Amino acid sequence: MFQLTHRALGRNWSVSLDVREGHQLITDGIYRRIRHPMYSAFWLWALAQALVLPNWVAGFAGLPVFGILFFGRIARKKE
Repeated sequence: MFQLTHRALGRNWSVSLDVREGHQLITDGIYRRIRHPMYSAFWLWALAQALVLPNWVAGFAGLPVFGILFFGRIARKKE
C-alpha cells in the first residue's frame, strides 16, 4: 500500500506537508478508494507488528509511537 501511494503521488510526494507550485489533488490510483493510504499503511504495519512479534512490549510499541506522530501531524478541524 505504501508503494502504491508513492506511485500515485509521483512528484507531489514530499516529506513535509507543504503545498508547492504545481501540486495537484490526486484522485486516481489508490487515492480513488482510500483518503489517506500512506497513513493507513503505517497503521496496518503497526497493528501487524503487534500481532506478529512475540514480545508484547516491542510488539505494541509501534501503535502508540505512530499514534503520537499521526495525531501530531494531522491538523484538527477548527470549528
